[in-house]
Amino acid sequence: MPKAGIQTTLEKLAKDGLLVEKVYGKTPIYVVNQAQFETVDEEGFNQLKVENDQLRLVVKEKRKEAKDLDAELRKYTTKVSSAELKLKIKEKKESIQALRTQLEQLKEAGATMNADELENSVKNNVKLAKLWKSRKRIGDDMMNAVSEGLQKPMKVFIELADLNLDPEGAAIPKY
Repeated sequence: MPKAGIQTTLEKLAKDGLLVEKVYGKTPIYVVNQAQFETVDEEGFNQLKVENDQLRLVVKEKRKEAKDLDAELRKYTTKVSSAELKLKIKEKKESIQALRTQLEQLKEAGATMNADELENSVKNNVKLAKLWKSRKRIGDDMMNAVSEGLQKPMKVFIELADLNLDPEGAAIPKY
């Protein structure tokens, strides 16, 4: 509705006595005419207040009841059904059986490594991994220093130097 239409409607309501127009400077303000409503005596007001308090208590009880029902509903929706549990038990039994057959196959093959050899192998692997990381970091630092001296990006430097960083043919790492 355009502003002019609203203005004419407000003026018509003011002429009909439903609204009262108050002008502050150039701005008219419209308020509801309170004379059209019956006045409420003190006793009626207190009765409305008591009724309002009673309704608030009812609303509070209903909200609590709704909250309890919602919690109970969540309790039932989160529970797993018997069919789902049976299916999970079946899957777990199958995986246990597969692991048992794999274990039997490994036992039949015989132990190729004892616990001490395995521990030494793991320690050696960790040591070599740390050494490789250290050397890679040193190599990266050296390549960064050279590429900064050339004022070229790392990728361009790697291509110019014809470096093969990954012999398996994987992509050149992003720096």
